[in-house]
Amino acid sequence: MSYINAITSPAPAIVTYADATGNLQLQTAGTTAVTIDTSQRVGIGVAPSVPFQVQAIATNGWTARFNGRASDNYSELTFYNNGNSTNYGTVGADQSAMYVGSNA
Repeated sequence: MSYINAITSPAPAIVTYADATGNLQLQTAGTTAVTIDTSQRVGIGVAPSVPFQVQAIATNGWTARFNGRASDNYSELTFYNNGNSTNYGTVGADQSAMYVGSNA
């Protein structure tokens, strides 16, 4: 895994490391914040298994914004358990309606 790491100790610096995997991590103080894999999947706080994946670290919540697909302006959020084995439901929206589905 190649990485770019911003460190503050012993002195502020940017540390880089390259390997042949083609994966890239952006780190702060040695902790991975963003991962981009060879399939162009992006993970924030997690190694991604889908095109964009976020793992919340804080317990007080977070906010995200999603823009619709270029082809039809449809945007969708699908909710899974932490093991990615159970689909709890989906929220989708396009320019004319919002859709909510539950699989629980």
